[in-house]
Amino acid sequence: MKEIIYISLPKNISFSVFEALKRHTTLFERSNKNIIYLSRNKEISDERIVYFNSWYEILKFLAKQKHGDFYGITVFEVLLGTLSNLFGNKKIIIFWVQGLVDHEDFLSYKVKWRYWLFNMLLKIAIKCSDKLVVVTKNMFTILVNQYSCKPSKKHIVINCTSRVNFSNAKKIEKSLCYIGGLSSWQNIDKVLSLFNELLNSSKHYSLHIATFDHVKAKELIYRYVEQDKRNRVTLVNVRTSLEVEDFLSKMEYGFLIRDNILLNNVASPIKLAEYLACGVNPIISDSLVEFKDLILDYDCGIVIENENNHQAILKLLEHKTNSKNAINLYNTFFTRKSLDMEIRTFLNDN
Repeated sequence: MKEIIYISLPKNISFSVFEALKRHTTLFERSNKNIIYLSRNKEISDERIVYFNSWYEILKFLAKQKHGDFYGITVFEVLLGTLSNLFGNKKIIIFWVQGLVDHEDFLSYKVKWRYWLFNMLLKIAIKCSDKLVVVTKNMFTILVNQYSCKPSKKHIVINCTSRVNFSNAKKIEKSLCYIGGLSSWQNIDKVLSLFNELLNSSKHYSLHIATFDHVKAKELIYRYVEQDKRNRVTLVNVRTSLEVEDFLSKMEYGFLIRDNILLNNVASPIKLAEYLACGVNPIISDSLVEFKDLILDYDCGIVIENENNHQAILKLLEHKTNSKNAINLYNTFFTRKSLDMEIRTFLNDN
């Protein structure tokens, strides 16, 4: 009989998080586990979902279950699983630490009491969990050093992966791209400024921006790109996975610039995985601690050191793009062949 893993879904779970979660559940199912989603969100659809009207109904349901593990994907879901253990049979609690919720909240609201509250809740969730799933090795190091996590805590690294792959499309020579939203933390202003400076050295490069908000994108282009260079910037829309795949497969380089803060130091961006899987050589900031050395070791991109655009441009002008190296890095690091065995050991080691 297969053992069950119960996964409580937050009421506000996004489609993208649910898609990422399904990659985990696929790995669990390959390890001979049954998955049951416990959802308060009626818009999420899956044949493995059992719907509930409130967290209290989920709590009562979990408390009645005699067997199985619990997989929490947020701090609050972990606390829900912990409460169910107090009122019913104890289940192994596994916590998927997607990010540092205290820093994420502070970045959005800039309210200190909220930061301290979420910091405390994250520490409690880590303490209550029997095992952790983290997105980078550096994240576990930070949890040990700053969140009172025991170094001996059972954990496994599952990086974010790509929903798209290289389509064998012909690359546009000297093409650079950005795909995603235009929020301030995504630093599209720095992307445009670097591109504007790059064109002072070579007029042959082009920048292709795939985003939904073309109005805001045009405002940013007018602000950060000089008038005689704006014809080198193209705006496009991509909505489906096939459109994303087609767009990225034609690009040589892709921007991923993040501020050097703890939140980014522990991150495993899906965008980076998608770039590499489509043979795009990333231009990344050194704030992405887990990946900067890999990019250099595989010679498949540019690392911007200490926000030095001039130095990064010199590297780019000398660099020969290599799609095979990018795809090789993705296949080796993001979809490592040993992961199935690691997952099986991780789940069964109680």
